[in-house]
Amino acid sequence: MLPAIPTPVWEQIAVVIVFALLLSGMGWIIVRIFTQAIADVNRHYAALLVETNKQWQAYFDARSESSNLLAEQLTQRMDQIAKILSGLVSDFKTHDLLERQALDELNTRRGRGKGTG
Repeated sequence: MLPAIPTPVWEQIAVVIVFALLLSGMGWIIVRIFTQAIADVNRHYAALLVETNKQWQAYFDARSESSNLLAEQLTQRMDQIAKILSGLVSDFKTHDLLERQALDELNTRRGRGKGTG
């Protein structure tokens, strides 16, 4: 058994109140410190997200501009090819017409030559 130390009840209540106040103060300080730490971490990640979003936006803007330039170059190239093909078709039509005329001339000459021979 422990020796009994006579202490008045009012002293015990005062000690309990002081310890409760100290513990609540320490709890408040600890909560305040953790809350501040969490707010700092959140602020840091928010700044990182803003910077990351800026970098992604710059990337997508550059990619979009590059795609637009490439599309414009392809359109110009296709226009050039269409112009070249149109010239070739015209040349083929002319060549075909001349060849048909030459064949018609040969056929008429042959037809006249056979009839007279």
